[in-house]
Amino acid sequence: MRDKFVIFNGVSCECYLNRMRNYALRDLKDEAKKMRTGLKKFSEVIEEIHEKNKIEPLEFLYEEIKKIDKKDVAIFYLKFTGNDELLETFPDSIKPLKLPIIKKEGEIVFVLKKNKIDINLKLKKYLKNLQEVSEALKIKVEKHNKDLLERLKKKGERLYEKISLRGW
Repeated sequence: MRDKFVIFNGVSCECYLNRMRNYALRDLKDEAKKMRTGLKKFSEVIEEIHEKNKIEPLEFLYEEIKKIDKKDVAIFYLKFTGNDELLETFPDSIKPLKLPIIKKEGEIVFVLKKNKIDINLKLKKYLKNLQEVSEALKIKVEKHNKDLLERLKKKGERLYEKISLRGW
């Protein structure tokens, strides 16, 4: 599975990460079935599967905002990787955070009504929400990637033992 960005479209973070972890473990099992090789090569396969299946956290830089004024709206462009629906995190749950944005390649677009003070307040609120969500997801994704590597190693050890025993 080659999902390299955290993409959430109504799928809760936990379900998505669990599904990705299961894909990685399945890939390892499939590779183990094909192999009759030494431990070093098997360890390299584990690293390769981890690299292929680990998830990159979403990144966004709001110092690069570009603004365009039109008649009654202001449009803000913001460099971004991810999707048009993020997740808002709470201590006991995660829910989708709907933002007034349009996804374009590598950018998100905020379209706000043209009352300057109102625009600034709304934009600050959205950027603060994006920052919080981005940071929370980054921590979750880093934990997922670390856990994925540990699980792959443990599963790899068990599979390698089975392969070795079959070789006798």
